[in-house]
Amino acid sequence: MNKKFIAIKYQVFSGSNENSENSILLCVDKKRLFNALNINSLSSYDNINDHGIFKTVETLKGNSKKTYKLNVEIHQDAYSKLNPLTNFNYDNLSVLSFDGTRNVFYSVKKDIYENFTMDDEKTDKQYKQKIVGNYPVIIIGDTNYYFIKDAWYEVGRDNCLIKYSSSNK
Repeated sequence: MNKKFIAIKYQVFSGSNENSENSILLCVDKKRLFNALNINSLSSYDNINDHGIFKTVETLKGNSKKTYKLNVEIHQDAYSKLNPLTNFNYDNLSVLSFDGTRNVFYSVKKDIYENFTMDDEKTDKQYKQKIVGNYPVIIIGDTNYYFIKDAWYEVGRDNCLIKYSSSNK
C-alpha cells in the first residue's frame, strides 16, 4: 500500500457454493512487522434460489502515524427468490483511525469489563476469561474485531472470542 504497509488477501476454507477471503494489513515500524488489521473481506454464496455477497475494499490515506486513516468501503447484498422480503442492498464507508502506539487501525476504543469464552490453542478446549481494559475495536458491518493482548479476535456467538490472527510479538 505504501512503504509502511503491506496488504495481504488470502482465501479461507468455506462450504459448497461459498467463497471467503480475509485481509491482513501489516505495518512495518522500526524493522518489525505489526498486524495492523485482520478482517473478513469477502463472503459470498450462490445457490439455486438465493445469492449474496459481503465485500470490503480498503484504501490507505495519510502519510504519517498521526494522519493515517483507512477507508473501508463495504458492500453487502442478498437476493432470495423464495423470500423476497429479505432482499437488501447495503453500501457503507467506515473510516478507521490509527493507533501509533499499538500500530493498529480501529473504529473506536472501548472499555471492556466482560467474561468471554476463549479457546486454548494447546488443548483445543474452551475456558472463560475476564477481559478488563480499554481496547481498539474495528466495526465492519455487524462484525466486531477486538485487539487484545497483541492479537485480533472476532466476537462470535455467546460472547466467544475467536482468535483471528497471531500475536504481534
